[in-house]
Amino acid sequence: MENNLREQEQVLALTDTGRDILSVNHLLAKHKNAINNLESLSRQLASLDQQGSILLQEEIPGTEHILERIEETQRYMARLQELAATRRKTLEGALEYYLFFTEADDVEATLLDTLRVVSSDDVGRDEGSVQALLRKHDGVNDDLEKFEQNIKQLHSQVQALPEEARLHPDIVHRLSVTEKRKQQLEELSRLRKQRLIDALSLYKLLTDADAVEAWIDEKGKLVGTLIPGADLEEVEIMSE
Repeated sequence: MENNLREQEQVLALTDTGRDILSVNHLLAKHKNAINNLESLSRQLASLDQQGSILLQEEIPGTEHILERIEETQRYMARLQELAATRRKTLEGALEYYLFFTEADDVEATLLDTLRVVSSDDVGRDEGSVQALLRKHDGVNDDLEKFEQNIKQLHSQVQALPEEARLHPDIVHRLSVTEKRKQQLEELSRLRKQRLIDALSLYKLLTDADAVEAWIDEKGKLVGTLIPGADLEEVEIMSE
C-alpha cells in the first residue's frame, strides 16, 4: 500500500499547471485518476484498521506494532488528501486563467473586426449609398453594447481567479489593452458616424443643386422657344 501511496504522491506533488486549456484538462484528468486511487487505498486502509483492531482485541502478540504502522499510514494518507485538495485548486485556477485568455482573444478579434469597419474611408457616392452605410453603422452601436457586456464578463472571470492570478501582470495588461481598444473603437465610431452624416448632408445639397440647375435649364429652353410679339401685353406675359 505504501508503494501505491508514493506513486499517487508523485502525481499530486506535480507543479506543472499546463500551457493551455487542453493541457490543463489533461492534468485534471490525471489528477482525478489519482484521487480515485486514493479513495480506493483509503477504503483498503480502513479495512486494515478494522482488522488490526480485531487482532488487538484478541491480544495477539505484536499487534500494537501493526496498529502503529496503520496509524502512520493514515497520517500519510491525510497529508496526501490535503495535497490533493491543494493541487486540484491550483489546476482549477490554471483552467480559469487560460479560459480568461481564450475569451479575451475572442473579444479582441471581434473588436478588431469592428475597428476595421469604423476605420473605413468609404463615405458613399450618393444619398442612397450613404444611407446604406449609416444603416450598417447602426450595427456597430449594437456591437459596442455587446463589447461592454463581454468586458464585464472578463472582469467577472478575473474576480473568480485566485488573488495571485488576478494580480498577474499578463492579466492586468490584457484587461487594460482591451479596455483601451474599446475606447478607441467608441471614438472612431463617433467620428465615422459624423462623417457619414456630413456626407449625407453634402449629397442632399448636391441633389438639390442639381434639381435647381435642371429647373433653370428647363425654363431657359422654354423661354428660348418663345418669340416676343408686338403686343405689349404678350411681352409682359413672356417676361413673367
